[in-house]
This record gives sequence, structure tokens and C-alpha cells, in this order.
Amino acid sequence: MANLNVILSGAQLQVVDTNTSTTPVNFGLNNPTLAASVEQFIDFLPITVGALALTLPAATIWVFALRNLGGINGTPAGNITVQVQVTGGALGTAANSEVVAPGGVKIFWQPTEAANGIIGVTLSASVANTPAAILMAA
Repeated sequence: MANLNVILSGAQLQVVDTNTSTTPVNFGLNNPTLAASVEQFIDFLPITVGALALTLPAATIWVFALRNLGGINGTPAGNITVQVQVTGGALGTAANSEVVAPGGVKIFWQPTEAANGIIGVTLSASVANTPAAILMAA
């Protein structure tokens, strides 16, 4: 039973031209919401150089958000490679996976439990103990 609303609230994508002080792109995401029954928030997880397979809060998750906290208050500032396995697919190789730089984010957000959920996530850092904040929901 869904008893949680997981909301990407207030997200606004903007491009600001600093020479003309204009905003040629101002694109709102309209608060996509997943009616969820379970969530897991990890506010500070040191990521190892080797592969770290996350334990998901459910067999399939529909929300995955990671923020690389590297470099904040002197923490190790490495890149984090995010390998994802979607329903019906294999875990992506590290060479073909997204890399999140310090201060960067990766967001996967499905407002319905319909298709292409995530069934596996493996993380690795270029510098030992690079920290991340992670939200997962299903």
C-alpha cells in the first residue's frame, strides 16, 4: 500500500546568460510524484574505490537520486561511477556508466511503477571514501 509521496519539489532547470542578464531557458519539472510504500535516505555514505553494491529498499525502485558530496568540508573529492541495472537488463559496465563529479547529481525519477525500474546499483569512487547522499524509493 502506498503511504508515501516522494516528490521532486521545486525543480527548475534554467540557463542564465550572464552577459545580458536574460534567462533563455526556464523549464519547470512540475513536481513529479511517486506514490511509494518504502524509501531509504542515506545522508552520508563514503564510497569505496572498489565496487559497492547498494542494498535497495525493495526489489525494484522507481526513484534513485545521488549527490556527490565530495570536497565539502575537506571530504575526499573524487568522481563517483554509477552502474545501474534496469528491469530486464544487465548491470551496466563501469566504462559505459555515468560519472558524477564532486557537487554533481544523478536523478532517476519515475512517477509510476510502470516500466524500467532499477533492480541494481553499484557505486565506485575515483578517490577512496568520497561521500554521497542517496535517496531510493519504491
